[in-house]
Parts: sequence; C-alpha cells; structure tokens
Amino acid sequence: MACLTSILRLQGVNFKIVVCDNASSDFSYERLKSWLMVNAHGGGGVIELDRDACISRGSGDVDGDIFLVQNGVNLGFGAGVNVGLHFALSQSDMTHAWVLNNDTEVSRNSLREMLIEIECAPDRGICGSKLVSFSERSRIQGVAGIYRPMFCRVSEYGRGVEVDSEADDQLDVARFDYVIGASMLFKRSFLMDVGLFGEEYFLYFEELDLAFRAKKKGYSQCVSLKSIVYHKEGASARKGGGVVSDYYANRSRLIFTKKYNKNYVLTVRLWLVASFFKRILMLDIRKAYNLWAILIGIDTVLEK
Repeated sequence: MACLTSILRLQGVNFKIVVCDNASSDFSYERLKSWLMVNAHGGGGVIELDRDACISRGSGDVDGDIFLVQNGVNLGFGAGVNVGLHFALSQSDMTHAWVLNNDTEVSRNSLREMLIEIECAPDRGICGSKLVSFSERSRIQGVAGIYRPMFCRVSEYGRGVEVDSEADDQLDVARFDYVIGASMLFKRSFLMDVGLFGEEYFLYFEELDLAFRAKKKGYSQCVSLKSIVYHKEGASARKGGGVVSDYYANRSRLIFTKKYNKNYVLTVRLWLVASFFKRILMLDIRKAYNLWAILIGIDTVLEK
C-alpha cells in the first residue's frame, strides 16, 4: 500500500490510477481493493475491470479515478502492464502514461517534474526518474541504464552516487541507452506510434527493447533528476532464492540479442555456457538446470 499512498499524495498534476494484478495468490488484490475503498476519496471512484475489457477498448471513456484490473493469469511484466496501457489509451483524456513498479514510493513532485522534462523537446517519448535506494536513501540506485552488447549485460548509470544537487551536476544523463523500467513516463503519441512493451520477455529487457524501437522511430529519451522515486529493487523477483529472476534475466538476454544484435548471439551463448558451469561448481543445481534449458531451447523454468 506504500506505493499507492505516495501516489495519492502527488502534487501539481491531475491523474488517474490503473492497477494491474497478475493473478496474485496472496490475496493482495482483495486487500488492495479494501484499502482503496477506505482511503481513496471514500472509494467512490474505484472501478474494477478485467483484462478482456481493457484490451478490447470497445467501451470508450469510463468514469472513475482509480481502476483495478484483474489480469486473471501471471502475464509477466510487459504483457501485464500492457493491459493497463491498452485501457489508458482508450480514454480520450489520457495524454501521458506513467508506468511505475509496485515496490516503489514516489516524492510529491515526481510526476510533475517528469512532465516538465519530457515536454522540453518534441522528439522526447520516454522520461525516467532518479531511482534512489529504498533502504539507503542517501544513495542513488540508478538514473538510467547502460547496455553492453557483447554479452548483453546491463547496468545502472549513477549507482552509488550520493543524493544531492552537487552530485547531480556530475551526472551526464545524455549518456545512457535506456530508461530504467521501475519508473517510465510516456507520451500518448509515442505509445501510439512505437507500440507497447514487448511481451516475449516475461521479465527483464522490456525497457531496452522499447528503447531500441524508439530510436528506430526517431524518438529520444530523457531523465528528470528532480523526479525522485524510492525503489526496493527486485523485491518480488528475489523470492525463492532468485531462481526465477535468474532464469528470466538470462532467457531475455538471449531473446533480445537474437532480435537486435545477431552478431553477438555466439558470445552471449558462450557467456551462458560459462555461467552454467559456474552454477554447477557452486552446486546451484536449479539455476544450472534453467541455464541448460535456455541453451537447448526448453521453455521451462525450474522454480523449486
């Protein structure tokens, strides 16, 4: 509830909230609905929708301030978010869409600052925030992402830098490859032209895929260093010892390389082979099996 509490305190902007639930099994959807009915403007503006209604976009404008979408199954990050984006695009008053992870808290002016930044140039289609560590709020978690194609590795630019205005002056936010997916603001026109998140990944690399498509269409990206978002960084994905996150990170790494950088498929596969033997030596059999499955093309994740 911490994320929604911080969103409801946003200042200087008019907005509506769309929450997409990927068939969570811990009753979080029910708890969230009950909480919103009490805490969100008396609950009068809370509307429930299902995935089919959002994707069909046949109903036109829907009155309400907060929309709860039950996807019915776990669609992964990209496909799950896309359901909400489909609904947002069906609303005539939607000008921008802010995709925000549920393991975040936002500062009161975070959205306003992103809107200011993205409108500074007509070719800007995506804007990111300054992500700050949730547990250590004096340190930046990342302001943007860096991509290294040889082994398809990614890293956060600005990680570990102190949170202060002097440090901001040293950050070159033009030197990045993609906006980190925990907080991404899009123009409506951008989504209509470039499209939504790629759904082939399930987890990870969706924002890099979108960045590559944006560049091909002539759009630029930006980051607002005044937009502060506190992020827990993979709190959900680390469950179960990180086996699931390890699988999808490596699976998506290979999918992305095959799609955009075929010249590096061999080096990425060699890196996966090396990672497989490393996990064998560490007796991490579940992760080793999952890497082997990726290498031979078995689309199955061993979670337990």
